[in-house]
This record gives sequence, C-alpha cells and structure tokens, in this order.
Amino acid sequence: MNQELEESRFQIIEHLSRAIEGRDKHTGLHVQRVSRYAFVIGKFLGEQRQHANVIGHSQEDIQKFCRILESAVLMHDVGKVAIPDSILLKPGRPNAKEREILNTHPEKGAKIFDGAEDKLLQTARVIALMHHEFWNGKGYPNKIKGEDILLVGRICAVADVFDALTSERPYKPAWPFEKAIAKIQEGSGEEFDPAVVRAFLAKQDEIRRIMNENRDDPLPIAPS
Repeated sequence: MNQELEESRFQIIEHLSRAIEGRDKHTGLHVQRVSRYAFVIGKFLGEQRQHANVIGHSQEDIQKFCRILESAVLMHDVGKVAIPDSILLKPGRPNAKEREILNTHPEKGAKIFDGAEDKLLQTARVIALMHHEFWNGKGYPNKIKGEDILLVGRICAVADVFDALTSERPYKPAWPFEKAIAKIQEGSGEEFDPAVVRAFLAKQDEIRRIMNENRDDPLPIAPS
C-alpha cells in the first residue's frame, strides 16, 4: 500500500507537469528532457560519492534521491502558471518590463509548495525557487551563491539552461549540441556549480541520446 501511494504521488506530479507544459506550445517537451538530464547528473554524482551528505551513500539512497529529483524537476517552471498569457506566449523576446514579470516565476512557483511536509513537494519547492540562481551570486530571485543554493537547484540549473540552448524558440534556432556543451563548460564556476558541470560533461553521450530521442516537433512557420 505504501509503495502504491508513493508511486501515485510521482504520477500526479508527472500529469500536472504535462498540463502546465501544454499551456506553452513553444516549449514542447522541455520539462521532460530537463527532468531526465537532472536524473543523469544526480546519478553520476551519487555513484562518484560526491555530495554524499545530501545524496547518501548506499545504492538505495542514490536511487531514492534521483527518483525524487527527476520528479520534482518536472515542477521547476510551475510558477509560470501565474504569468499572463500575453507575456508567456509572446512569440518574440520579452522586453525589459516583461522580463521582470517573467523573472517572478521562481518565487511564484515556490509559493505553491509553501508548507508542504512531503519530501517530494519540499524538493519541488527548492527547485522552483533556486533553479535560476547562479553559483557566483548573480542569478535571481535572491542572488544567493555557491552551496547556499541547494544541490537540487544547482543540478536543475545546468539541465535547464542546456535544454533552453538546444531547443528551438520563435525568436532563436536550436543551438548545435557541441556549441551548447561549450557554453555550459564556459559557465562553470560562474553560473554553474563546477562539480555539477563535470558530472554533466562526463555523461554527455547519455545527454545527447536523451536530447535526440525526445525532440520537439518543428515550430510552425509564422505567416509573412
């Protein structure tokens, strides 16, 4: 019974993420890919016995951490449900005022999970709040830095940016895999946790496979 209840929690999160993702036709399978990238990074860190104080030491600990991480990352952009369609669905780049409003989505997302006692929902709250914080403290919304950004947020940050780079948007083409990899590497120690970047680079063959197997349909060509 406990196992069935636990599996139901994960399924509910997955179905909710699909509903949220379906609101923005521009982002396709974004949250699904980010979730899978995060799982790969977390598993590598666990197997290398890095951050064992967070992930744990045993194979069971690693599996549990990665299962929760994979599911919670599906909610990283949940705060966008509070962003007006006129901004979220705008086909071009947002202007400065619109960007300011978009940048409130981490706090709005975290607020949804305020008071949660369940580990999965608590993790979803951390990820929603911290996935745009930078290792050097120049991110948002709270400009925290280094290990003050919890590990799950640092993992999601790398997975999220990589997927944004390699995905087509109405205002930009998808970057080639190698160019996006180089950009992530360039951000090590500035935007991203160096240990997370090393894990990401070590598993780039698997990252490429996930990317290729979960491609979005081409965006429709806008009428001239």
